[in-house]
Amino acid sequence: MTSARNHIDQLEPRTVVDPGAEVLIYFGDDPLRVYQLRQWLPVLEQLHRHHRVHVILRERATYEIVREVTSLPVALLRGFGELTEAYRLGRHKVIIYVNNSAKNFQSLVARTMLHVHVNHGESDKICMVSNQVKAYDQVFVAGEAAVNRHRATLIGFDDRALIPVGRPQLDLRPAPVLPPSPRRTVLYAPTWEGEEPSNNYTSVDVMGRRIVAAALAVPDTRVVYKPHPRVATSATPSMVAGHTAVLGLLADATRRDPGAGHTADLTGDILAVFPGCDAMVTDVSSVGLDYLYLHGDRPLLITDRYADPARLHANAPVSRCADVVDPSSVDDLTAVLTARLANDVHRHARAAMRRYYFGDREVGESTRDFIASIGSAIRTRDRRTHRREEWLRTSAVPLPTYLAPEAYGATKRGPAEDLGRDVPAVILDGDPSPGTPIEVTVLAAGLGTRLGMPFPKPLTPLSNGRSIIQQQLDNLARCFGDDAKVTVVVGFRPDLIMGAVPDVRYVFNERYERTNTSKSLLKALRASGPGGMLWLNGDVVFDSGLLLRIAPLIRQDESFVCVNTEAVGEEEVKYRVDRDGFVTVLSKTVAEGLGEAVGINYIASSDKATLIEHLERCTDQDYFERGIELAIDVGLKVRPVDISEFFVVEVDFTDDLERANEEVGKTVTSAA
Repeated sequence: MTSARNHIDQLEPRTVVDPGAEVLIYFGDDPLRVYQLRQWLPVLEQLHRHHRVHVILRERATYEIVREVTSLPVALLRGFGELTEAYRLGRHKVIIYVNNSAKNFQSLVARTMLHVHVNHGESDKICMVSNQVKAYDQVFVAGEAAVNRHRATLIGFDDRALIPVGRPQLDLRPAPVLPPSPRRTVLYAPTWEGEEPSNNYTSVDVMGRRIVAAALAVPDTRVVYKPHPRVATSATPSMVAGHTAVLGLLADATRRDPGAGHTADLTGDILAVFPGCDAMVTDVSSVGLDYLYLHGDRPLLITDRYADPARLHANAPVSRCADVVDPSSVDDLTAVLTARLANDVHRHARAAMRRYYFGDREVGESTRDFIASIGSAIRTRDRRTHRREEWLRTSAVPLPTYLAPEAYGATKRGPAEDLGRDVPAVILDGDPSPGTPIEVTVLAAGLGTRLGMPFPKPLTPLSNGRSIIQQQLDNLARCFGDDAKVTVVVGFRPDLIMGAVPDVRYVFNERYERTNTSKSLLKALRASGPGGMLWLNGDVVFDSGLLLRIAPLIRQDESFVCVNTEAVGEEEVKYRVDRDGFVTVLSKTVAEGLGEAVGINYIASSDKATLIEHLERCTDQDYFERGIELAIDVGLKVRPVDISEFFVVEVDFTDDLERANEEVGKTVTSAA
C-alpha cells in the first residue's frame, strides 16, 4: 500500500494547501532560479516548529526538485484560479517571497495576509533594490547597508517597512565538502551575467581565465572554482567561452599535478565549500558578503569588470576593505594573493564592515531574529484584520442608503463615438416611454482575481482612456439619458469605485470576499423599486448598439438574458432552450450549449419576487445564473436575446482585455 501510494504521489503533485498554515512560502519560478528558495528551506523548517508553514510552487519541474529537498509540505498550484481559491479557503496570515519574480504579482492579490519580502541573499547588486518592494507590507533585510541601499535608490518608499534580521540562511552550516589539504585553498566564486547589462557583475567572460591562471601560479595552493549555478547554464557566447576556459585550465593543472586537489564544483552548496578555503576571489554578489559574515578573518578579493574604482567603492562598500581585481590589474593577482595569504592587512577593516552589513549578530542569532519578526508580522496582521473588520461593521449600514444627485450623472447626449458606431441619444423605435425610470444595476463587488488587478476590475482602464464601468455608464446615458437610474453593487475597495463614479446609487455587499454574484444581485434586487431591472456584470465591455436591440423587451417588461450564438467557450455560461424558445438550463457546465451568456440581463417586475426567492436558496459561491435556473424550474420564463452582431466581451483574463482594447482602439482618435 505504501509503495503504491508513493508511486501515486510521484505522478500526481499535491495541489492542496494546508488551510491552517499560518505562513505560506510563495515561489513561482522555474528550476533555474530554485537556488533562491533552496537556501531558505532549512530556515523555514525551523520556522515550521513555531508557526505552521506551507510552500506554494507554480512550476511542475520546480515542484519535483523542492519536494525532494525539504520536509515542509509543498503544493503545486499552476493555475491562477487554483492559487486564489487556495488563498480564499485558507486561514493563512503571512506569505513570504524570496525573490522579485514577476509572478509574485499574482500572489499579491491575496488581501487577508501580510506580504513579507525576504529576498534570497544580501548583495550590493542593483537588482537587490527593486520598486517591487513597495508592494510588500514588510521587507526583511540583513542590516544597515541594506537599509541605506533602499533609501538611496528608491523614490517614495516608506523605509519603515524595512526589518533588519541579519542573514538567517548562514546560521545552518552544511557539512564541509572539500577534503583537508596541506595546501592553502583559493576559491574563485564568480556570479553570472544577470538578465540586463546594469546587473552584470561577472568576471567570467572578461578575466575568469586569467584569475584562475594567477591563482594556480601561487605556490603551494589548491584552486577551487565554484561559479553561480547559472554560469554553467549560460548561453551567452562570451560566458560559455570563459567558463570553458576555466574548466580547461583546472583540468590541465590536475593532469600536471594530480595530488593538488584542484576542483570545479558546479552544483553543490557554496556554504559547504567555504570552510576549506583560505582566501576567496569573487564578484559583487551575495557570495562575497556571505564569506565576510562567516569568515571575516580570511582574505577577500573583489573583481571589477568595469575598472571603475570610484563607482565600485560607492556601490559596493565591501570593496573598501578588500583588494580589487580588474582587467588592468589581474596580471598582478598572483603577487597579491601570495601577499594576503602571508599578511592579511584588511582583516580589521572587514570586521567593521561586517557590522555595517549584518549588525553585531553572531552566527545563529539571525534565525532567532527572523522567527521573532515573522511572529511579530503575524500579530500585526491580526491587529490590522481586526481594525478592518471593525471598519466594515461600522461602514456597512450607510453604504446601501447612499444616494447620489438625482440625475445620477446621466445626461442626454447627441451622436457619440462608442466602439466605432454612432448611437443616437434617443431610441426611436424601442425607446421606453420618456420619463419612465429604467433601473440598472452594475455588479462590481468582486475581487476580480483572474485578471489579477490590485483594484476592482470595473476600474480597469481601456485604450480609449475610460474605465470599463465608465464605458458602461456612458453607453447607458447615450441610450436612455436621464431615465437610466443606476445602482452599483460594491464590495472590494468601495472607496475606489465611489471616487471614480460618484453620481450613482450604491449597495454594499459586505461579504464580497466569501460570496459570488448570486448574493450581490440579491442585495440589488432587495434594494430596487417595484419595476423590472436590467443588470450588467461590472466587467462587460460592449457596443452601445446592443442596448438598442434589447430596448423593446425592456419596454415590454419581459425577462431575458443576452446571448452570443457565435461562440460557446468552455469556461463561459452556456444555455439551452425548450420548444417555445425559453431558456431551460443556464450554467458553465451545460453540454452542447446553443451559445453563451454575455453578462447583460433583465428581470421583469412580475418575476422579481420569484428570482429573489431562488437567489436566497443559492449558496454563497453560486453565480446568479444558478438562481435563474432554480426559478426556471418553478415556471420562470426567460428568453435568450441574440446580440451576436454586437461586440461584447466579459473581461476575465488578459486576453479578454486585449480583445476589448483592440476593438475600442479602432476608433480612438484622441487622448481623450
